[in-house]
Amino acid sequence: MFNAMKKFWIIIFLSGCFIIPVKAQQTPSLKYNELGISFYDLNGFGFRYKHGNDKTMFRLSMLTLDVVSNNQKIKMNNYPESKQSGYGLGMRIGFDNRVPLYKNFSLLLGGELGINYLYQTINNGDSITSSTSKHTQWTISPGVSFIFGINCVIREHLVLGAELNPTLAYSYSETKNDYPYFHYKTTSTNFSFNASTSGAGVYIAY
Repeated sequence: MFNAMKKFWIIIFLSGCFIIPVKAQQTPSLKYNELGISFYDLNGFGFRYKHGNDKTMFRLSMLTLDVVSNNQKIKMNNYPESKQSGYGLGMRIGFDNRVPLYKNFSLLLGGELGINYLYQTINNGDSITSSTSKHTQWTISPGVSFIFGINCVIREHLVLGAELNPTLAYSYSETKNDYPYFHYKTTSTNFSFNASTSGAGVYIAY
C-alpha cells in the first residue's frame, strides 16, 4: 500500500508541474471573477469560483456527489428491512487557459488536483429473527484531472460551459461488516483512469 501511495504522489507532483502555468512577465491585464454552479454526470453538483484574466483563470470547486436519503427504506415479503444512507464530498483546485475560437466561444485547456470522499451505510433488520446487521464503507480518492471544455458568453455577465475531465485517481477503501455473531473488516486500493467524467456549468462573471 505504501509503495503504491508513494508512486501516486510522485505522479501528482509531476502532473502539478504541468498544471500550474509558468507566467512570463507581461503587461498586466484586467482581472475578473466567475461564480457559478456546476453539474457532474447527473449524480452531483458543486459550486465553482474562478479568478483571473481573459487567458488564464485559477479555479476552486467544492463538490457534492451521490447523496442518498437517510430515510430510504426497502421492504419485501420474506426479506429483511433495509435502510440505506450515504453522501459524497469533494474539492478540486487548478487552472484553465482560454483559447478564442469563434465570436463568444472559447476552448478551455488545463488541469486540477482534487480529492473525493464517499461514505455509505446499510442497516438490515429481520423482524422474524430480531437480528440486525450493518454494512459500512468509506472511500477516499485523490487524483489529477485534465480539462477539455468549451465556454460560451451568453451575455456580458453570463457564461455557459461544458467540460470533459479525464481523471487519474488512487482510491483507498475500508469496509466493515457487523453481523449478530461475527464482525470483519476489509481494505482495498485501486488505481483508475476515468475518461467519461463530464461537467456543465452556469457562471456569473463580474
